[in-house]
Amino acid sequence: MSVYNFTEIKKYLYGNKKHKSFSFEKNHAKANEWCEFSYVGNAGDIGALKPGGSFQSMDLSNMTKEEDKWYLYICGGNEAKEAKEGLQIARVTLNKKDKKISNSKRYIVNPQVKVNGKEKALGGCREIEGCHINKSKLDFLITKVPSKKDKSFLKNPQYIYTIKKSAFK
Repeated sequence: MSVYNFTEIKKYLYGNKKHKSFSFEKNHAKANEWCEFSYVGNAGDIGALKPGGSFQSMDLSNMTKEEDKWYLYICGGNEAKEAKEGLQIARVTLNKKDKKISNSKRYIVNPQVKVNGKEKALGGCREIEGCHINKSKLDFLITKVPSKKDKSFLKNPQYIYTIKKSAFK
């Protein structure tokens, strides 16, 4: 996983009319110059990088200037049979100074929906679709996992969920 300084990349692309694109593969020196953090995971990181044994989406926070780090939020995908705890979201801290990941926290999602003003559990096997940091919150969708036989999943509603980022502390 790598974090790049896109301010510099935009200056390169938009500040010079002859640069219409950029290939990281062909321009290693420039890419390395713009790379602010890079990490290759190992087997011990699987729980953080694939919460619940699955990966669906991620979003990266802006760097906290006072702490010199980013927070990476990773949503697990399908609610696997092996994941007895249900849907999971992980928050991983990327430390710019020492180029390490640390402080992995997990959040177990227990989806409830309000139907006609009454809380109801969203039954069946579920999955998280996407995630987006929205100021002090994390927004994501939950829907039922599509069945290979039953195509009625196309009519399944998707529910927007929001949790506070402070839930990971």
